[in-house]
Amino acid sequence: MLDKIPQACREQNAFAGRMEPMLRTLGSFCFCPHCTAEAKKAGIDLTVYRERSLALAGQALNIPQHLINAQADELNGDTEIPLLLLDHPWILEILRFRLDCIHRFLDEVRARVEAKRKGVILSMAFVPPAKIGHDASSPRAWLAAQSYAAYKNAAVDLIHNVVHWDAGIVEYNTRRALNAVAGGTVDICTHIRAYGSTFPDDLPGLAAAVQRGGTDKVGYFCYDLMNEPMLAAVNRATGKQATAAR
Repeated sequence: MLDKIPQACREQNAFAGRMEPMLRTLGSFCFCPHCTAEAKKAGIDLTVYRERSLALAGQALNIPQHLINAQADELNGDTEIPLLLLDHPWILEILRFRLDCIHRFLDEVRARVEAKRKGVILSMAFVPPAKIGHDASSPRAWLAAQSYAAYKNAAVDLIHNVVHWDAGIVEYNTRRALNAVAGGTVDICTHIRAYGSTFPDDLPGLAAAVQRGGTDKVGYFCYDLMNEPMLAAVNRATGKQATAAR
């Protein structure tokens, strides 16, 4: 039901340097028999769109790499994609189909879980609405069918808004996430960074930024790096006895 979206097709760089943005978008689509059959049910002919994708990919690959690398500072975000969608609206059809597939997947998951046990909380984890990219990969969140608004009435209870930056960015993206799901049934929990360059004393300010953004649901994101001073800071911030997962 869900096509595979290879990380390599969403990263900014390959071994030869900066990827041509159009190629990154086209390279995320799956044209396997399973996806083609599902798309046909939705009235989309992926065999035709595959040929169109190959033609556009050929154009992108014919641009000399030195020209692309020379403009690496410009080709580092999503600013070039609106024109691509305007020129080739069938690409937007594929992206909408991807959203629809995930909705159907979530409906099935909800039905199976509810048949076994009532009251289970289902959640999704997203990167921030407006701060695109984690680490060096800078994935295009929308290309992975991430849309806070699209899932505000989906068969999930919670969207984790993972914001690993300073207080201003945390508050801004919390507001954006809540605005996107306004009127829906899903809640927002903003995750703040409790690892790396974050000091234990930084946590109260980051948690306060989440609350200013409009929600009291805060997650303390630490991977497997939670140390005792940070854990103590989480306990002070939450007023609860937290334990680190091992």
